[in-house]
Amino acid sequence: VARPLVKTVKRGNKKRRMGQVGLISCIHSTAHFGGMYACGSYAGSAHVYNEKSGKTVCSLEAHSNGVTQVRFSHDAVRLWTGGRRDDILMEWDLRMPVRVVRRYRRKCQSNQKYYIDVSPGDSRYLLTGSQDGSIHVFDTLAAEKDDGG
Repeated sequence: VARPLVKTVKRGNKKRRMGQVGLISCIHSTAHFGGMYACGSYAGSAHVYNEKSGKTVCSLEAHSNGVTQVRFSHDAVRLWTGGRRDDILMEWDLRMPVRVVRRYRRKCQSNQKYYIDVSPGDSRYLLTGSQDGSIHVFDTLAAEKDDGG
């Protein structure tokens, strides 16, 4: 049986602590802006990278217990992050990623990964599971802007 050759590229430098630290727990990619991908880490950060160069586009200090989910909007302008043992989903505007734009509450006090997704085509609805078995559907256009809390 023949196996096709798969070309891989290794990113980061563990010895020099360059790039994102911690185990990478999740990844999501988009073809927008020439190709980007976001990685979440158990160290609590989410980084967005340029696909071709591997250079960091932005770094987000997101969840203190580790980032377990990252998701781009349909146009790659927004990014949502979710963390383990963290009831808050965070929405970031990647044009100015200096602070959280909106926060969404769900029940998540375990190390389980509760998947997040957005409606295709417009990213209007943010969907996620919850530890109590419920499914949350948030209208991202109707949500209030974050007040810092």
